[in-house]
Amino acid sequence: MTELVWMSILVGAAVVVGVVPSPPLANCDPAGTRAQSLRRAELRGSIMLAVGGLTAGLGLHACTRGAWGTGAIVLLLGALTALIMQPGPVVRGLLVPLGAWRWARSASRWGGPPWLRDPEGGAALMGVLALRRRSNEHALEQLERGLMAAPLRGAGLVAAGLIADARGDGTAARRLLLSVDNLDPEVCPPLARAIANDWLLEDAASRDRWAEVDVRSGHALALSAAGRLLQTVARRLLGHASRWELLRAWISAPGRWKTWALLERAWDEPAMADFPVVDRDLSRRAANGFGLAGTGAASLHLDAVKAHRAGELTTQELDRLGRAWDETLWDMGLRKRVRARSLELDCNRTVEESMIELHRSLCVEVASMMPPTGDIPRGGKTLTRSVGLFSAAQKHRIKCALDRLDAARSAPISPTSVELWHDWLEIQDGYALHRRADVSEARPVFQAIDAKAATIVHWLWHERGERPMANAAATWLTMEAERIQEDESAQYHRQYVAAGP
Repeated sequence: MTELVWMSILVGAAVVVGVVPSPPLANCDPAGTRAQSLRRAELRGSIMLAVGGLTAGLGLHACTRGAWGTGAIVLLLGALTALIMQPGPVVRGLLVPLGAWRWARSASRWGGPPWLRDPEGGAALMGVLALRRRSNEHALEQLERGLMAAPLRGAGLVAAGLIADARGDGTAARRLLLSVDNLDPEVCPPLARAIANDWLLEDAASRDRWAEVDVRSGHALALSAAGRLLQTVARRLLGHASRWELLRAWISAPGRWKTWALLERAWDEPAMADFPVVDRDLSRRAANGFGLAGTGAASLHLDAVKAHRAGELTTQELDRLGRAWDETLWDMGLRKRVRARSLELDCNRTVEESMIELHRSLCVEVASMMPPTGDIPRGGKTLTRSVGLFSAAQKHRIKCALDRLDAARSAPISPTSVELWHDWLEIQDGYALHRRADVSEARPVFQAIDAKAATIVHWLWHERGERPMANAAATWLTMEAERIQEDESAQYHRQYVAAGP
């Protein structure tokens, strides 16, 4: 009877733990994410304690009476129950590699570790990971509908980013996964953050941005084996790692056959870029002042467009381009030749009108190539006008995003949490780029944002139930208000930051 006594004690303890919640931590909002995840962990712990007590008590009771078969069956049933209550290892180790996205999503919905902070988002994330090897639009739509049922949190945000990637929208995926760092750690499970970091490292490596891989991996709190391999490859290609370090990282990383080509590429010593040898005098290039008037600036313009599309346009290149167009368009000799040619062709438009329209079009295109890698250049008519157009475009971008968020409060069909988060990221990105352009004081722009953002944060928190998103928005507003010394605004938003997600 001793085993039955112990079983009764364990089951009774489980019932007490489950029914009587522990006192909340200091400064812990009972309706907040932290309190909910603690309560969820408490209930799961009590259930596991009850299952363990029943299994041990019944198993010992059967074995002491010689019913070894019955005892083995009881232990097996207890182990299966424990796996059902804590399905994380089975989902990640079996269901995701097999591509069983329905089973992975259903099992993860229990919300056990590591998804105690975000059960719905974790279920969608496991489903997306199981789908990464095959395309299934119907499955992606079902997973998206699951994300709409809960506030946007870390795992759900990572799942939304991977869904965008599965649909071929790498820009949206990159933007969503980069924004994971904007959320409070309380609503972002560490595994979701690690998955986002691995994707960003793979994305940068696929675009041959090894310096970005090195910086991001160096700032990561924890790296997976695959992320550590990419970090070592980046350091090797940049000339900072040995072959032994590369080999050790490759052996410890999963998918060795898939990463063999990466190992071969980084095995040899890093070599300088092999530039093609041009069989002519480089000083005779148009960009170096040779050829017809205006072709030097046009050649630099084509080079800048190409560098911009590759994401490699630098401040020096953009500055040289702006000065080249200034010299070209305000050259009196060129204007004389254009005027003579227009008279020969009997054109109705004057040279001045043509130059004004050409300069306007050029400034619009130069503004579209901003911001470059580095600081935004200053000086000259072309760059000054282009920077002004770029700044005005960011103001318009902010205004449109604010209008969409403001309209969402009274919309008959409310936007999804991911759509709301996209709009908020538009505001943050537009404001950051406007401050980077630095053509006017940032205070009026922030005040225009704050006038509507205050009501939007209140709506997200109290009516929409998007506390993590409201907390992230309030955190950003508080930091920006403190930067420009808007004390009243900072004090208002700080209450949402202090309340937690």
